[in-house]
Amino acid sequence: MKDATIIFILVDTDGITEKNKNSKIYLFDDEGKSEQPGDPKNFVARVGKNKKVVWMIQADPFEKKPSNVSLLKISKKKNIKNNANILRKKSYKVDKKGSVVGKTRDKKVKGEESYNITLKVGKKTFVIDPKLRMNP
Repeated sequence: MKDATIIFILVDTDGITEKNKNSKIYLFDDEGKSEQPGDPKNFVARVGKNKKVVWMIQADPFEKKPSNVSLLKISKKKNIKNNANILRKKSYKVDKKGSVVGKTRDKKVKGEESYNITLKVGKKTFVIDPKLRMNP
């Protein structure tokens, strides 16, 4: 059994704006178990209990002149009715490698947890809001 789920964030930096960010940012996981891979708004990653979740980012490698991309933080969304409590901490900061490593609770949690990924593309900051769900 794996110790972590890795969530990859691939960014098409060419002309990204607040309005089109959900079509320029693509999310997928290393296990292929996510729901709605691609669209950050509908993306749901499946995670295990008491496991790590690792978020990694990179610019689209096929772009001719990609902007620099970086993760800034992962944080729980506040004041969301019926939001599951899957992540242990309220927020996680970037490590020395440019990734973010979080940890799930050690008990089974039902439902989905909405959270925010804050990232930087060039000089612009964007927030996207995917979800997590625990494996059955």
